[in-house]
Amino acid sequence: MLRPSIATSNAFMAENKVAAPAAKDQIGSLGDTRYHALLLELARYRMPFGRYAGLRLIDLPEPYVVWFSQKGYPEGKLGEMLQIVYEIKVNGLEYLFKPLRADI
Repeated sequence: MLRPSIATSNAFMAENKVAAPAAKDQIGSLGDTRYHALLLELARYRMPFGRYAGLRLIDLPEPYVVWFSQKGYPEGKLGEMLQIVYEIKVNGLEYLFKPLRADI
């Protein structure tokens, strides 16, 4: 069972060959195409089962994502994506999703 953390987000980034930003002013910027591609993929990914089947992961209610963090994430890519959504939502970074909704 994986727990969300900076380490799991960094592991996902490393696994998907996404480099960390070089400068502090680039953090959170969608100017870096690798981050943009990762966030677009996240924005397009849909919940495949359960109460919110078919809903984009970025649109899942925060309590549902928190529930996964407490009970355990599914295996594979879905679990990794849910961990990233959890980190973004609980850290108040949902504003990162706003420009993505226009791109999808």
